[in-house]
Amino acid sequence: MKEIDQSVLSEERTLLANERTLLAYIRTFFSATILAVVLFKFFDDKASQQLGLVVIFIGLSFLVVGVSYYVSRRRKLANKTRNKFK
Repeated sequence: MKEIDQSVLSEERTLLANERTLLAYIRTFFSATILAVVLFKFFDDKASQQLGLVVIFIGLSFLVVGVSYYVSRRRKLANKTRNKFK
């Protein structure tokens, strides 16, 4: 039976955790967007529409932060792996 290097498994777990975190940010963005649509469609007063705009902004900020964290962590992991084999 072939031995599996624990550092390789650790790197794979870290990559998968990074992807799960990105998916959580995306899920939060979609939830905020759905809430904003509900506020726009079902409530006609000015306060609900303003709250909907705030919720859309919050959702977009979650998306931007999540994608930027994902990209930066992925680059760090790639550099760490690349430097390991030099």
